[in-house]
Amino acid sequence: MHESSEGWLASMTGYEAFDHEGQLLGSFGVLMKKSLDRTTWQFDQPGLGRFIGTERSVKTARGRRLLGLAGVVGEIAGALVKYHFDFERDGKTAFSIEKPKVLDDWYKLTVHEDAIDRQLLFALAVTMEARQRG
Repeated sequence: MHESSEGWLASMTGYEAFDHEGQLLGSFGVLMKKSLDRTTWQFDQPGLGRFIGTERSVKTARGRRLLGLAGVVGEIAGALVKYHFDFERDGKTAFSIEKPKVLDDWYKLTVHEDAIDRQLLFALAVTMEARQRG
């Protein structure tokens, strides 16, 4: 996974992920306009299309934003907040990424579509955690 200027999504707000042979697995990034209330991600996998992931809890999203206004202390506190994102396509949940516990660095990935590339999904999950932390 690396930042790239190839592709419109990666060049504006996100990332592209590649396999060990340099083949594009897909791209993902934050949709800024849709993220004002709850952080919203876009996930694109060639051959499968686009998935949109939104934070499940408006309350948690707003709380993290308020903590972010408190500077470094707020960023540290915000990293400790649980979160849960559901990614949908055509109105159906395709996969979810959640951090279910505070003060614990483990994450739960629930996949409902077998065709989703796991390497791409792992790249997304790592990137989401890094971005959630600041």
